[in-house]
Amino acid sequence: MSTKATGNKKHLTLADRAAIEHGISRGENFTQIACRINKDSSTISKEIRRHLFRVL
Repeated sequence: MSTKATGNKKHLTLADRAAIEHGISRGENFTQIACRINKDSSTISKEIRRHLFRVL
């Protein structure tokens, strides 16, 4: 039996994205965030990589 969280929707909602942002600000890792919003950790990783802005 797999221990990975499985999502029931293909796309992330605005609430999911807000939860990811909140998790990052709290210092959570991808797995912790993924479990909280019921998505795979690779989804979190891809979302962060796609939308990360670096401040110089």
